[in-house]
Amino acid sequence: MSEINKADIVILIGDMNAQVGYHNKGFEATTGRHGLGMLTENGEMFTELCTNFNLVIGETLFNHKRVHKITWTSPDRMTETLIDHIAISRKWRGSLMDTRNKRGADIASDHHLLITPARLKVAAVSDSKKKIQKIFDVKKLKDESICAREIKNQLNFTKTRSAIGTTAHLQQNRQADKKKALERIIWSDNLARKAQEAAETYRTRDLYQMKRELTNATLKTTKPLKDEDGKLTTAKDKQTTIWERYYKKLLSSTSSEAIQRCGSQRHIPRRDNHTSCPNDAEIITAIRALRNNKTSGSDNINSELLKANPVSSTQIYLGVRKDKGRTERRCYYSSSKEGKFIGM
Repeated sequence: MSEINKADIVILIGDMNAQVGYHNKGFEATTGRHGLGMLTENGEMFTELCTNFNLVIGETLFNHKRVHKITWTSPDRMTETLIDHIAISRKWRGSLMDTRNKRGADIASDHHLLITPARLKVAAVSDSKKKIQKIFDVKKLKDESICAREIKNQLNFTKTRSAIGTTAHLQQNRQADKKKALERIIWSDNLARKAQEAAETYRTRDLYQMKRELTNATLKTTKPLKDEDGKLTTAKDKQTTIWERYYKKLLSSTSSEAIQRCGSQRHIPRRDNHTSCPNDAEIITAIRALRNNKTSGSDNINSELLKANPVSSTQIYLGVRKDKGRTERRCYYSSSKEGKFIGM
């Protein structure tokens, strides 16, 4: 292990037959506080090995149940301990996400499978070629003629570059305008073809709609309105003022016109109210139209009970009505379409 490059990631895995225990006093950089058992001689030697080569024992860093730490069970099932280890370089300690055993894995051994998921962050490889820094001749700055010539060249270069950029921008705008014009021509040709088909099939509604889209014409919905003097006006603000005055006058409490209009309306009684007592057929129809699983009324009679035998229910209702009709001849009943039996 002494010949391994220090920049490499070192991972030491195997059956070390060593118990490192849970006391890490003096070895805080090598072991954690979540080991198992007591420190043995082999465990001490393994801990010193990891300390010398800057390794960290992974299973002592994570807190798990005892059953998830055991890696070896004796044949008599009496001894259970942690003797298999996974160690990693101390520099890459943060790459370990967890370390525990998998007791369900069948590996045909008295050892349990020990796993540890790791997440490595590898740095991007930089270009090995070093950028050569340009060396400037500072002595030329002392010569005024050279400075003036360099500044003039730089200004000319800037103007040329801006002119090239403006020309490219104008060229892009021209291409975009040409593309829009071509799309407009294709759209109008397709719409004209559809209009021709609508005219041939006598679809005048579609024809006029396509015509309005082609000509971009809108219908004028503004109509003239008479003011109080009888003059016609089409201005929106004047029409709004005319309507406001009209409704204020119409809705005022002293308006004779509103009173006259309200008084001219006479009450028309409704003729769809059934006030007469229903006959046998109507009662049977209403009982059959009742819905199931509904709450009963004050008489605690469910609709299912009435629908079990509509004829008997009708006879019972007629008998009760005949007895009660001697004192009160009026009954109330809703339309048979709604299927609601109200009572007497």
